[in-house]
Amino acid sequence: MASFRPPPKQLAAGLLAGLLAYALGPFLFQTLTVLGAFRRPRATPLGPGDLVVIGDTTHCEDISYHAPSDRLFAACEDSDSARFSWFPPMGNFEDPSAGQQVRGSIHVIDPEVGPVHQTHAVVSDGRPRSTS
Repeated sequence: MASFRPPPKQLAAGLLAGLLAYALGPFLFQTLTVLGAFRRPRATPLGPGDLVVIGDTTHCEDISYHAPSDRLFAACEDSDSARFSWFPPMGNFEDPSAGQQVRGSIHVIDPEVGPVHQTHAVVSDGRPRSTS
C-alpha cells in the first residue's frame, strides 16, 4: 500500500512557515499588543475632584512610587524655554552646554492630598545638592 508523501516544495514551505512562526511569533504578538490590537477600550470614570492640576509641573517624567511613604516622586523641568533649549538632545547642536545650565526640580506628591513640596536640585562642581 502506498503512503502519502507531500511534495518536497510543500514540505519545505511548511517547515519554513513553522520556523518563522516560532521565531517571530512572540515579537509580532508583543508588537501588536503594544499597538493596541488586542485591547478593549474601557472608560475610566472621573469625578469632579479626581483630576488635579499641579502648578510648576510643565514637563514631568520619571515618576516613581515609594510604597512605604505612599508618595510619588516626579522629576520635572520648570520652564518651557529651558526644556526646549536642550531637548530633543539629538537635534540640538548650536549650544551643547545648554543641558548643563538647565535647572529642574523634584516634586513630592501625596496621591490622596496632592502636592506636598517641591525640591530644587542645584548642581555645581558635578554634585547635586538639594534645596527645599
